[in-house]
Amino acid sequence: MMNHKFVVSGLAEYYDIISEIAKQNDIKVGEPLWFRGHSYESYNLLPSILRKDSSSDKINTDETYTSGNLREDYRLQNYKARVFHLTANKPSSKMEWQALYQHNFGKTRLLDWSESARTALSFALEAFVDPRELMDLEEQRKTITPTVWVLKPRALNQKVYKYIATEMRINAVEKALDSVGLSVCAKDICNTMSSFEDYFSLASSSDDISINGILNLSVIDEQRHNLENQLEQLIRTGEFNPFFYLCLRFYVDALPVILSEPDKILPPLAILHQYQSERIRAQRGVFTFFPNYYLQGVPKVYKQIGIDCRNLENQSYVEDCLYEIRITNPNKVAKELLYTGERRTELYPENEYYVHTLEASKFYV
Repeated sequence: MMNHKFVVSGLAEYYDIISEIAKQNDIKVGEPLWFRGHSYESYNLLPSILRKDSSSDKINTDETYTSGNLREDYRLQNYKARVFHLTANKPSSKMEWQALYQHNFGKTRLLDWSESARTALSFALEAFVDPRELMDLEEQRKTITPTVWVLKPRALNQKVYKYIATEMRINAVEKALDSVGLSVCAKDICNTMSSFEDYFSLASSSDDISINGILNLSVIDEQRHNLENQLEQLIRTGEFNPFFYLCLRFYVDALPVILSEPDKILPPLAILHQYQSERIRAQRGVFTFFPNYYLQGVPKVYKQIGIDCRNLENQSYVEDCLYEIRITNPNKVAKELLYTGERRTELYPENEYYVHTLEASKFYV
């Protein structure tokens, strides 16, 4: 579906393409682009927990809880029990624990990105700068076509806003409010959001282009709990941003999003999160947070051609937010990247990777 594809064979060309993407989209200095590197061009943009076959998943009668919720709940319960004593700064919410679990390679609905184009390229080229002589790495070096994805996060979140305000069925918004005992009218909320898009971003009248439109759900979740006794009234008057609240319900609380029309899907949300490790800080990590998709009656044509409508690159509603850059000469680009001073210790600031850095040069002697 997505046709914004580029092919590069050199480092300078890679940066030129990114500059061209920014120019084509009138991206201002300070406005973010996000990047994600894949060793394989065939690897899809879908979080780890959603990669299982979910065709046999079940949903409860009220359509508020699925097998996906259960998978997340068990993981969170067990993880918290096992590592609580090892966690110096205790997470204060479900969102915080989930992010920590993701940082430690757990399966979640979070998909990692970086604010650095260089970092993403380094991830894509890892097989070519890893000095270990392993059979799988040797095979990768012969066969893979590394890929870097480029995302416009503010544009993606604007699509999420418009989808909730205009495309989402009112009964889905009603469920998000009613299932937690709020009597706020769903139609009024959507009408308010449609008529007042500044609930999404004030960038049109502000210089804060670097922050407007990107959410930190952990902070919003904390505000929700602090304002619990006043929440209904504040949402009704718009003082508690209704867009922020609905994002909590559909992403953090994992209220099921039922997929019956693959061309009309609530997209993932671009979010910031406080760095919970030196590694994530070094990698300048950010995330897209996917809803708890529940497949229902997906058309046969999608199954026949092997397309998963949940993959970000297959979501036609947001296809103008995403670009793909394929690296056709990874050996050459990896060499040029090392010439610029790139080291694996910048991505993995742990002892063993200093050894990897010292040994990596042998591939280019």
